[in-house]
Amino acid sequence: MASPGRDTSEPPVWVPWLMGALGAAIAAAAVFAPDESVHAPRWLVALCGAIFALGGVLASRTMRQPGMRAVNAFVAATLLTAFAVVGAWVALFAEGPFTTSVGGASVLVGGVAPRIVFGLGTAIVGAVAAHAWRAWWRAVRATHGPDRA
Repeated sequence: MASPGRDTSEPPVWVPWLMGALGAAIAAAAVFAPDESVHAPRWLVALCGAIFALGGVLASRTMRQPGMRAVNAFVAATLLTAFAVVGAWVALFAEGPFTTSVGGASVLVGGVAPRIVFGLGTAIVGAVAAHAWRAWWRAVRATHGPDRA
């Protein structure tokens, strides 16, 4: 139960910092990990780190201040685009078989089914990202439109 007087719509102040630190750690792993332990391109691992960091930016209180609508929309669209890029890479280029856990037990899944699932997920996230980029463009035009020169 939330304590009285605390705004529960905002995450605690430490959440964005934690997400940023996780993102930095993942990105550092992309740079410093031995080659045999990295099973994806280093840019893709770094992008995964950026996803955490962007999530931290979106969770920060700064992003909820007045006048931050266009910046917030830009960060959200970038985050969604990064998710779509990761999913597309997995669907098209990742080496199988894939491992999933069902009820706590790991299961190897081979064939084309995992690629189809990642591809469908990528299509959905890509569509949401396109909508987010459209929202960003509208926010920019509302802030810097022709009548606000």
